[in-house]
Amino acid sequence: MKRIGVSILLVVMTFAACTRPRTEKLQPNTAAYALASDLSKSLPFLDPNKNRTLVKTRYFRVTTADVMQYLVNKMGDSAGSLRTMQLERVKETVMRTAESLAEQRLLLRAAQREGISVTPSQVDSVLQSQYERFGGAEQYALLLQRSGVSLDFLRNDAHNSLLVARYLDRVLAPIITPTEEEIRQAYEEERYATIRHILFLTEGHVEEEKPEIRARAEAILARARAGEDMAELARLYSEDDETKDKGGVVVDVPRGEMLEPLDQAAFSLPIGEVSGLIEVPYGYHILQVVERKKDPRPLEEMRPALVSECKARKRVPAYQQLMTKLHKEARWRVAKV
Repeated sequence: MKRIGVSILLVVMTFAACTRPRTEKLQPNTAAYALASDLSKSLPFLDPNKNRTLVKTRYFRVTTADVMQYLVNKMGDSAGSLRTMQLERVKETVMRTAESLAEQRLLLRAAQREGISVTPSQVDSVLQSQYERFGGAEQYALLLQRSGVSLDFLRNDAHNSLLVARYLDRVLAPIITPTEEEIRQAYEEERYATIRHILFLTEGHVEEEKPEIRARAEAILARARAGEDMAELARLYSEDDETKDKGGVVVDVPRGEMLEPLDQAAFSLPIGEVSGLIEVPYGYHILQVVERKKDPRPLEEMRPALVSECKARKRVPAYQQLMTKLHKEARWRVAKV
């Protein structure tokens, strides 16, 4: 199963906001006002008549009005689902959105200082790709109408996303460009692992059955660590129908293809050592590494992929360093609610 690798950049791109301050209160008889009013009965800080500041910088404030209006614009009619959420989840959603909006404003402000711009045709190109995913412009417009989301909002979202993406590409490029040594180190990494595993499924079982499944898995783990043959144990007890008859073996799994805890074990355990129980959303694994190896291709053939890989690894810490700098310059403050 592929590991989900989500870039910080893609998270930032989901939020759109102007760089100018928005401190107006929500207007009565609007969807955002009604939603904030209903939620404020249990979360008083959302009272639309008070418009509390959630994030403050030297350049702007992000208020409850900004957040509630953004959520209604972004989610459309489904924003009403906040009314049925657990209060702690609503609070987390509001504060996470407030911080994301504030960070987006900082990035837009920085992009404007750098003189970065985006043309209408570039925005149209982004929207066109969305149209094609949903069967054309007419179908997409109909979908938006049904969901209560405006095309103007999405156009502004696309514009701001492109603007920030260009800014990040410019300022991060010198930081994330890998050195020759980093490329060679990446080339020397082991890229494929052959493993043997035993799977105990919890998926499809009620919660009360899980302790018994874990206990059974621990008993088999003890036998494996005592020296019993992993292949035979897999044939007898594994619930992975695709591999159990092969003694639980999976050949040449690429690094990053498995869920994170399995991938980590496969590329860190000593060859032949049996892991502990590895819990995943669908059950428990016992894993043994049979073999690991490098990619057999020559360095120059792999160079483009290695450069991209090194850049991806360096991008997250570089982005975090940039945001720390922007926070400090802006005198970033988040309210306690």
